[in-house]
Amino acid sequence: FPDVRALIDRELDVCSRVDRIVIPCPEAIDELVRCDPRFERLRGRASYVMTGARRSTAASALGRQQARARFGLPLDQPVGLFLGSREPYRGLDRLTAGLAALEERFLIAGTVAVAGPDPRTAPSSPRIRALGRVDDVAALFQAVDFVVNVNRFSLFDLSVIETLEAGKPLL
Repeated sequence: FPDVRALIDRELDVCSRVDRIVIPCPEAIDELVRCDPRFERLRGRASYVMTGARRSTAASALGRQQARARFGLPLDQPVGLFLGSREPYRGLDRLTAGLAALEERFLIAGTVAVAGPDPRTAPSSPRIRALGRVDDVAALFQAVDFVVNVNRFSLFDLSVIETLEAGKPLL
């Protein structure tokens, strides 16, 4: 398991070195404060923005088939989305283990698009399509059917906010 205290200390240190904190909503700071009261000092320096999932762009107006073609995703099966980093929650590791178990027991079609981590670091699996960094979040959400929560420890995570904004089911 990650050293959570060290990660929180690092996050607070980074936040203390910047002029402005951009965060999706006031409730995000509430959740941080719940984890560690020292995050309270961010409240006066925060700029609240909604997420890229709702942003109106030309790409977000794509149909699902066009969006899938743009990201190289299969057109004929369900597509899930893992949105986030490999660390610190290890959600991608758990997902990969689950996909391996699924392969052994069931014949269920499906692919998981992995957006965020460098494609060279994504696990090797016929069910995983590594996308790397994706800047057009709205188009990406248009291409997928559901989202896999990357954070096993908190339900209040930016990927969850993005999912809710896009109106996608969350696994």
